[in-house]
Order: sequence, then structure tokens, then C-alpha cells
Amino acid sequence: GGHQLFLTHGDQYRVKWDLLRLFLEGQDRKAAVIIFGHTHQPLIHYEQGILLFNPGSLYRNNAGEAPSCGWLTLGPDGIKPELKFITEKAKGIVF
Repeated sequence: GGHQLFLTHGDQYRVKWDLLRLFLEGQDRKAAVIIFGHTHQPLIHYEQGILLFNPGSLYRNNAGEAPSCGWLTLGPDGIKPELKFITEKAKGIVF
């Protein structure tokens, strides 16, 4: 058994207003993790055992925080979400 992931941009679930529609869709799909964007706000949140994960934005962060990206480690011990914030020193790096 692996981990079921649900990946979406998020706009069609109106995530800028609330996460209920997104959560219910992920629940219907039996997702262990719901990965979404659209808000440009980093988020790690668990709801009824489901991880809602938004990596934020490498360019513009609407939460007033540093630009960010997300990292998920999936393994036999579970799912480990991390947010990585981009510092001024790293901004000149081209990926």
C-alpha cells in the first residue's frame, strides 16, 4: 500500500475563501494528502487525518512571509511535510 495523493491548483474549489470543498473532494478520493496552490500561502494542516499541503509560492507570498516551496517525504513511517523558505542569499540561484 502506498499513499493516495490528490493534486490540484485549487481555484475550482474556491480555496481563497475556505478549504471545505477541497477537503470534501480529497476525502471522497480517499486521499492521504491534498496538495494545492492558488492562494500563494504556505500551509501544513491536518483535518480528520488528511494532510492539506500548500507549498506557497517561489515568487509571491500573500501571507507576508518569505517565498517558499514544499517538500513531502513519503515512506513506510508515514508522510512528512516540510516548508522551505527562500532566503535573500538563495534568491540569486537559478533552478
